[in-house]
Amino acid sequence: MRRLVVISIFTVFIGCGAISDYRPLAGNEFGYSERRLYENSYEVSFKGHKKTSRQEAIDFAVLRGLEIGATLDYNFMLITSTRDKTSSRSRTAGGGCYPDVYGRQVCSGVKTYRRTYPGMTIQVQFFDAKPDGRYLPESLFEVQSSYKTLRSKYRLDKTADGGQIFGSG
Repeated sequence: MRRLVVISIFTVFIGCGAISDYRPLAGNEFGYSERRLYENSYEVSFKGHKKTSRQEAIDFAVLRGLEIGATLDYNFMLITSTRDKTSSRSRTAGGGCYPDVYGRQVCSGVKTYRRTYPGMTIQVQFFDAKPDGRYLPESLFEVQSSYKTLRSKYRLDKTADGGQIFGSG
């Protein structure tokens, strides 16, 4: 019985991983942010943590753009520019000497650890109707269907209490 409880808890955490990643940026942590440029144009960013994949950072920036478009009742979103905002941090550890349990001097070498934090900034423009011109398929999104598809991909269709959330029903 105890093993079943542990497996169940582990499964819940694995299944909910992406849900906790998609949230507003708080302080110097991770999450999305946006800045209005013009009436129908925004800059949207997503900053990930060490376990965020590059694809998740891209998808979450796009998802936030689609949320803005849906909230403002636009039908199409065009990504007009992208910037990779991936950052990395290095930390050095070791390089010291200490006595072991037998009183002998033990020295360790210096190790450098590097962590990568994926990030993406996109500029988007919203339209009521499909814009004229030729666009790459990965740059032009139909807001409602793309919004639902990305929310479903990351299991963001329901709130924690099981209720429906905006745009998923």
